[in-house]
Amino acid sequence: MSVALGLVGGVAVDRALGDPERGHPVAAFGASAGALEARLYAPRIEAGALVAALSIAGAALPVLVADRRLAGASIARAATGAAVVWSCLGGRSLWAIGDQLAGHLERGDLEAARRLLPSLAGRDPSQLDASGIARAATESIAENTADAILGTLVWGAALGPAGAVVHRAANTLDAMHGHRSPRYARFGTPAARLDDALGFLPARLGAWLAVLLAPVVDASTNSASPGDLTTFVGTPSTTNTVRTQTGGRRAGAGGSRWAAARVLWRDGRNHPSPNAGPMEAAFAGALGVRLGGPLMYGDRPEVRGTLNADGRDPDAQGLRDAVRLSRAVSYATLGVVIAARLGWFSWVTRVGSSPRVAGGRSLGWFGRVTRVGSRPRVAGGRGGGLR
Repeated sequence: MSVALGLVGGVAVDRALGDPERGHPVAAFGASAGALEARLYAPRIEAGALVAALSIAGAALPVLVADRRLAGASIARAATGAAVVWSCLGGRSLWAIGDQLAGHLERGDLEAARRLLPSLAGRDPSQLDASGIARAATESIAENTADAILGTLVWGAALGPAGAVVHRAANTLDAMHGHRSPRYARFGTPAARLDDALGFLPARLGAWLAVLLAPVVDASTNSASPGDLTTFVGTPSTTNTVRTQTGGRRAGAGGSRWAAARVLWRDGRNHPSPNAGPMEAAFAGALGVRLGGPLMYGDRPEVRGTLNADGRDPDAQGLRDAVRLSRAVSYATLGVVIAARLGWFSWVTRVGSSPRVAGGRSLGWFGRVTRVGSRPRVAGGRGGGLR
C-alpha cells in the first residue's frame, strides 16, 4: 500500500509543482555520471557498462536501503516514495512546454517557437517551419510520455521507489551516452540497451492506452453543433468527420481508436527506436497527423519511416491534442499500475495466509484446494465446494 500511495503522491506533487528550479536530483545524477565518464572513459563496451553500473547503483542503492528501513512506518515510507517518484517524473514540464509551443505557433511567432523547441526535442530548429516545429514537438511528447512518465510509474509499481530510480537513471544515461557518434558508438551501447529493455513494457502499455483513449482528441476539437456535420470521408482507418467552415472539427482531426490501432500495428516498427516507434505511431493515428520522415539532428541528417502517411501535417491544435492525450495516457497508466500492484499484494497476502505444514511453509494454492476438497459432502457424494 505504501508503494501505491507513493506513486499517487509523486504524481500529485509533480502536477502541482513540476520540476524544482534548482538542485534537481536528475541534474545531480547527470553531473555524477559525467564525472565518472571523465575518469573511466574508454571506447569499449566494458567501460560503458562499468560507468552505467556504478552510476545506477550509486543512485538506486541509497533509495533501496531507505525504503527497507522504513518498511514498518507506512506514512514515512509513502512520503519518501512520493518524493522519489516526483524527482523521477517530468509530466508537468513536458505538458507545459508543449502548450507554450502551441501558443507560439497559434500566434505565428516562429522565432519564439524555435527558441523553445530545443528544450523539448534535439532538432535543429533554424530551418523548421510551423509544421516542422509542431511535428518535432508532437514526436517528442509521444516519446517522452513513456520515458519521463510511464517508465517511472511502471517500474515504481513493480520494484518500489528504487525501481523508479533505476529507470530514470538508465534513461538519463541513454540521453547522455546513447548517441551514434565515434565517441559513444561502443561506450554508449550498454546504457542504450538497458534503456531499451526497461522502456519496452511502458512504451507498449502507453501505445495501447493511447489507442483506447484516442477519443479524448475528438472531445478536445469537436465543438461544432450537429448541424455543422456535412459528410464522412476516408476508409475505416482514416474515417474522420469533415465540418463546414463555421467551426468545429477539422478534416482528419483524429480521435478514432480504429485509426490509432491500425497505424500502431502497421507503422510502429518504422522507427529506429524500438520503444519510441509504438508510442509515436499510436499518437500519430490517434491525432490524425503524419509523423516521421526526414529530419536533422544538428548537422546530421536522418531519414525515418513515415508514421500515418494518410494523416494531415501537424499544427498547433494537433500539438495541444498531443498534450491532452499524453496527460490522459499518464493518468490511465497510474490507475493500471496501482491496480496491478494492489492485486499482486492481495494475492501474496492470500497465499501467505494459507495453512502451513511442518517447518512453517505455506501450502499456498495446494492448501486452498485441499480445504475445498475437505468440505462436507452433500447428497450424491459431491463435495460442497466447487461444482
